[in-house]
Amino acid sequence: MLFFGYANCPEFCPATLTTLALMKKRLRASGAAVLPQVIFISVDAQRDTPQLLAKYVPYFDPEFIGVTAAYQPSFEALARDFGVSVIIEPKQADGSYMVDHSSTIMVLDPSGKLAAILTGPFTAESLQADFQRIVAGPA
Repeated sequence: MLFFGYANCPEFCPATLTTLALMKKRLRASGAAVLPQVIFISVDAQRDTPQLLAKYVPYFDPEFIGVTAAYQPSFEALARDFGVSVIIEPKQADGSYMVDHSSTIMVLDPSGKLAAILTGPFTAESLQADFQRIVAGPA
C-alpha cells in the first residue's frame, strides 16, 4: 500500500498513517494470511530527509517504510506516473510553505501492478475490508 504525504503535514498524513497502522493490527489480530507492506512516499523532498523519515514513519508502525527523493523533480515524475497531484505553495517570508497533495492510497499486487486506488475518508475497518477484498481477488 503506497501513501503519498509529507512529515510536516498538520493533520491528514498522520491521521492516515495512524489508520493504516490500526488496519494492519486488525488484520494481524484476525489471523489474516496476507498483511500489507505500507510505504509512505514523501512529496516534500526538501524537508523530508531520509533521517527524518527514519524516525517519523516507524513511529506509526515499525514495519512501515518511508521513501523520499534527493531531488524534488524526481519525485514529481513518480507522482505523475501514479496520478498523484502535488502542489507546493510559494514560500512565506519566514521560509515556511505548505504542500497540497492527493489523498489516495494505492494498492499494488506483489508484482508491482496497481490493483486498486482507495479514496477517503479512511477508517481502519473500511481499509481492512477493502484490503481483504483485493487480496481475495475476483469472486
